[in-house]
Amino acid sequence: MQRMQSWEDRVAASTLSGYKMYSVNPSLTKLPFDCRPHKATGKRLEQAIELNSEFRLNALAYESEMISKTYVWLDESDPVVPRIVAYATVRNSSLQMLRAPVQMQSVNGDRYQDLFEAPVVLLEALAVASENQGRDLGKWIIWFIASWFALPDNKSGCRFLLISAYRDVATYYTDKLGFLPVRPFDGDEDLPAYYYYDFKWLKLS
Repeated sequence: MQRMQSWEDRVAASTLSGYKMYSVNPSLTKLPFDCRPHKATGKRLEQAIELNSEFRLNALAYESEMISKTYVWLDESDPVVPRIVAYATVRNSSLQMLRAPVQMQSVNGDRYQDLFEAPVVLLEALAVASENQGRDLGKWIIWFIASWFALPDNKSGCRFLLISAYRDVATYYTDKLGFLPVRPFDGDEDLPAYYYYDFKWLKLS
């Protein structure tokens, strides 16, 4: 896995550079936001409607209870009417692995050989406004989150970034971002599956 360079430099050159990031607050949840893709139907439309509702109804409540953290990216080119272009919700969780990473197996012999609860940053929600889709904003937000938490000194204390995705969009995460499936595909297209990114990949030379 090729090492990712300075995240400050990479993000500065990305499509995120024109937007400002904030922690969610009451005034932000009152701004218009809609992530429904144009001409979306079925499962994709249902998921977008759920993401709209989660931001509007639950982001503040979960934050106040310290269950999760939501970040919002704003387009402030019009200071009178700022516009939400994307939001992401993260929280700490764990991933039960059948085998611990090889580096951890060697710490205490066979202690982690069978089951290991790996600490993860769970990307619980990621939504990009309809008019901003197709510009790789989602990719840059995921890369930013991974780099921000992991570099230079692992602020999160976690080993992996974990996402949940339906199989029809999973190739975006595996092919473009380097995520790997937690478990082999079980043949059920209607259920989301988990995919992980190892923060140690960011440190490889």
